[in-house]
Amino acid sequence: MESRINGAVQMVSLYEYQGKELLKSVGVPIPEGAVASTPKQAREIAEKIGKPVVIKAQIWATGRFKAGGIKFANTPDEAEAAAKEILGSEIKGFIVDKVLVEEKLDIEK
Repeated sequence: MESRINGAVQMVSLYEYQGKELLKSVGVPIPEGAVASTPKQAREIAEKIGKPVVIKAQIWATGRFKAGGIKFANTPDEAEAAAKEILGSEIKGFIVDKVLVEEKLDIEK
């Protein structure tokens, strides 16, 4: 997203969860989920969702999947373990301090 102030273009950086909150606020459907900053919180979110989830590092970088910043979990235990691996890790020069835990969607290939 960009904005103009006095004719200059300025970029606005958003984490994925912030962008999704904006989309949701204008009626765009998004997967059920929430942000966690501890493995225990990730587990609790996965329990609330009640189905397979994806755990995503919230950093300002692309290529998170290949860098190990996106993991899938079928159970709350797996979600907690995945969050434990991701949180505190360094991915593309960023230390991960939050993860987005959200419902895993089936995507046709």
